[in-house]
Amino acid sequence: MNKLLAGIDVGTTGVRCMLFDSHGNLLSGAYREYETKYLRPGWAEQDLEQMISQTMLVCREALDTNNIVAENIASIGFSSQGHVTLAVGQNGQILRPLISWQDVRPQQEMEEIFSIISPEEYYSITGMPLIPILIVTKINWIRKHEPDVYALTDKFVQHQDIILKAFGAESFLTDLPSTSFYGAWDVRSANWNTSLLERFDLNPAQFGQPTPLVLRSAQFHQRWQSKPVL
Repeated sequence: MNKLLAGIDVGTTGVRCMLFDSHGNLLSGAYREYETKYLRPGWAEQDLEQMISQTMLVCREALDTNNIVAENIASIGFSSQGHVTLAVGQNGQILRPLISWQDVRPQQEMEEIFSIISPEEYYSITGMPLIPILIVTKINWIRKHEPDVYALTDKFVQHQDIILKAFGAESFLTDLPSTSFYGAWDVRSANWNTSLLERFDLNPAQFGQPTPLVLRSAQFHQRWQSKPVL
């Protein structure tokens, strides 16, 4: 059998897995939804375990539709949410529900952040507007309002990082374009900006590992039929 291509979109309201042959013909697909909790105006959180569970189920369903063997998949493309904040403990445990890209709870702290750096200077470094969906603003919110969670957090990682980890990546990896979502990335040097890290009182070890590498699909095959390890 010719090698196949898989696309997995872990979106805001649901997850979809689609399988194609090497000519781009659709062979099968599956879709499942999960919930978003809007606890207060401007707040949006999601249950990561539910999200990962639904992701694994749609992958299994897509395979079963045409009795496809996972080992025949040559490449897997992942699509994930941006500007998602996940607090992870030293042993990889999730410490709180993920804070969605829709969440703007740091709005009340933005004046304080504007006193640290102007929106103009910030944009010149990061290429990003200084707005409350950035991960650094949400880390600042957790530090102020959930100090116990902040104290236990080993890393603040993105949605992409945790999805890849659930599928077998050995560490939390962030592709270079998505690294800007953290809010302390210098787009000109393609590296962490020391000045921004100092102003936000953060360090690179608290984030996922920036990587331009493409992971081999063999790393993911075992996850299609088993419970993910986070």
